[in-house]
Amino acid sequence: MEKSLSQSNITKEQHMPYWQVDGSPRFPEPRHRNETFDGHRGIFNKEIKPFAKSLGIKLALENLSYTSTGFGKNVELLEEVLGVIDDGGMGITFDFCHALETRQVDNLLDKYGQRLCNVHMANKAHKPFTEPKPELVTFLTRLHEYNYVGPITLELAHNTSMEEIGRCKVLFDRLLEGF
Repeated sequence: MEKSLSQSNITKEQHMPYWQVDGSPRFPEPRHRNETFDGHRGIFNKEIKPFAKSLGIKLALENLSYTSTGFGKNVELLEEVLGVIDDGGMGITFDFCHALETRQVDNLLDKYGQRLCNVHMANKAHKPFTEPKPELVTFLTRLHEYNYVGPITLELAHNTSMEEIGRCKVLFDRLLEGF
């Protein structure tokens, strides 16, 4: 069977439920966090979690970049959000591009390597990888060490050409064959 990096194909091949919700709640500056988190906790615990559970869907929180207005740029901020919404079953979507931009790859992987259920791959600014850079090879090696078998999504900028997407996919196919 040919390997595919398409999230929907991997999801189908592994019979994994997949649900993506576009948009995320925007949390205000730190001085207002607790009351906002409490409001979102009610909606999350009373509506989103039961709905996801009824469909057999595992929820995951994604690490963010510094340009994002949301929380989750580092372990401390992810822990704060997880402390409000997580009951121990929340997964982590590891966005490699965001982690590169925030210089948090090792910290996030050390803390959440066992909880990963999705990986989004791109170079900084969601540019495609076109060669096996050391940070990419190291990250894929660490994913293998964590026995990660979930989806890997090429999450590239909207203006990425089809030729660049194709070269990036060929690179990932080649790199992943080594594992």
